Order: sequence, then structure tokens, then C-alpha cells
Amino acid sequence: MHGQARGRRRRVRPAIPSESAVLWTLHRALVDDACAFETFVAPGPEPVDGTAGFVLVCEVRDAIVGYLSLVEVDGSRWELRALGVTPEHRRTGVAAALLHDALRRLPASVCGLEGTAPDERSAAWAEALGFTLDRTGGAVRARGDVTHLRERT
Repeated sequence: MHGQARGRRRRVRPAIPSESAVLWTLHRALVDDACAFETFVAPGPEPVDGTAGFVLVCEVRDAIVGYLSLVEVDGSRWELRALGVTPEHRRTGVAAALLHDALRRLPASVCGLEGTAPDERSAAWAEALGFTLDRTGGAVRARGDVTHLRERT
């Protein structure tokens, strides 16, 4: 089901620099936080300002309906910095397709992926995919073993 979204063909691909304003606008509309994309919109995991990172988008009928941003924490761990799906495409597998593609693109040396779940629905989604949750300190942190996550997505 990685290729379909409500019966329509979807495609996951790296974001391109000219899409950074569109992604920023979409992210602000969905999440309303201050995470910026400009630094990491690149063809793949390449160093930018001393940090590696990349952004993927999911398209349906040539419209961006979802995005994912990953950044390197250190050589073996990366962080899921942002993940969003437009309301009309939620629960259609777009987020899972983005995560699946992101895991495939990570360097072989990466063994851990982590992120913060902004709400209980996101936390439940992460847990169902194989992340372990840490609820100490007020925020829900999700941590996953990349090999295990690759097998589950």
C-alpha cells in the first residue's frame, strides 16, 4: 500500500530547494511551530552547515500532501524533526510511506531514530510502528532501532 493514497497514485521523493517556502507554509498550517526547512531541503543526506539532514515530500496528483524532515544527531542517531500530512490524506498511509522511504535513505551506519510526539495520536502511531516511548519530563520522546523499524514499515 506504499504506492496508493485513497485510490490515487502517490510518490515519495526528496524535496527540492524551490519548494522550501511551500513546505514552510504547509508545516505552519499543520503544526504551528518554528521548525524551518530551508537548511535541509536538499537532494539527499548531504552536509549542510555542518549538519546532515534531508526532507522528503509525498505527492498525490502532483500536489504535496505530506512531508518529513530528518536531521543527524550524531553519526549513529538521527532525529525525526518534522512530519505532517494534510487532513484529507491522513490515515491513508502517507506518513508510513514517508517514514519507510526515509529509513531506506539513511546511511547504513545509522542505528537509532528519535523524535518528539506532539500528541497522543502521534505517540500511538509511533508506538505501532515499533518506536519505544518515554513519557518522562512532560514531552513524549519516541526512540527506535533503525533495523527494527525498517522491518516493520
